[in-house]
Amino acid sequence: MLDYKINGKNFDVTDSMENVLKKRLKKLEKFFKSDKEIHCRVLLSNTKTEGKVEITLFTPHVTLRAEEKQKDLYAAFDEAVDKLIGQIRKLKTQNDRSQNRLSLSETILVEQEQNTKDTFDIEVIRNKEIELNPMTLEEAILRMDALGHSFFIYLDQESNRLAVTYHRHDGGYGVIEVTNRLI
Repeated sequence: MLDYKINGKNFDVTDSMENVLKKRLKKLEKFFKSDKEIHCRVLLSNTKTEGKVEITLFTPHVTLRAEEKQKDLYAAFDEAVDKLIGQIRKLKTQNDRSQNRLSLSETILVEQEQNTKDTFDIEVIRNKEIELNPMTLEEAILRMDALGHSFFIYLDQESNRLAVTYHRHDGGYGVIEVTNRLI
């Protein structure tokens, strides 16, 4: 059963709009067992030139997310739902190759258990050690841009915490800061 939460950014989502969106989201329910509660968060934003839709599905073992921008908000919504269906089918296909078929949430659980038992087929190409020097966020962004990287790890001068700054898809910057103190 999907539990929906639909919000608008800088505008109110009307009841009729919410009903249309919920009806379109029903396409996703067939992929989940009815006794599993899946949370679905939808964030809609609309400007004069385009509509943006972010849909996030929270299952017990995996979070699926799709984002789409188009001139028409409803078209963007349909594209985001289609992207989620593609992600779900890909996960289910991986599971269908095994002996038994399970719901998506159980599939992820089985895959996680198998990954802890089996060895990974991942080859580490490079291992790099870095020394963290205290710096401000502005300095970290300048260093990241100078290196041409999409992220940069540093020790925040003010909070004395490990932090990562990164380029966001919308063209801005983001910061992830570790909550436990290093020093």
